[in-house]
Amino acid sequence: LASRSGLSPSECIPKRQCSDFAIEKISIVDERETLQSSFSWNGTVKLLIEFDNSEGLTGVDIGVRVKDRRGITVFVSSMAHSMRSELPAIRGILGLEFPSQFLMPGTYTISVNAHIPNARLLSSAEDALQFTHEETGSPFTRHSGADIGLVVADCAWSMHNESYV
Repeated sequence: LASRSGLSPSECIPKRQCSDFAIEKISIVDERETLQSSFSWNGTVKLLIEFDNSEGLTGVDIGVRVKDRRGITVFVSSMAHSMRSELPAIRGILGLEFPSQFLMPGTYTISVNAHIPNARLLSSAEDALQFTHEETGSPFTRHSGADIGLVVADCAWSMHNESYV
């Protein structure tokens, strides 16, 4: 599905699947937009998706799926859901930044797909990139080796002096 010849392990060029739209390159970078395949617990993980929509195709959505080393989907993100706007008729770059301190330490793979929902697959790069989130002093270091989940939910906790009974 993707070409890696001469590329860093942090970038991929998907095979072109149609003539009117293409994902041209996918890269995983840090906060300085330097190619990386390993990130610290609190490091920024950013995906750059270079696309060609110079034909002005409408209704395009680009989705990203992140899976753990067992192949289980951890989360998905959709450009159309997040940006709520059409891709312009240009060659451009989309950036997707993962929430800081969100993924537990581990190895993950990324798939990127472009499609017109419920109509047409335009470009697909399954398991195109792999990266590692290193254990570099997260609050969960003491649970090393235990299966305590794949993401960290930063929930709002509260305490009250009264009981809820």
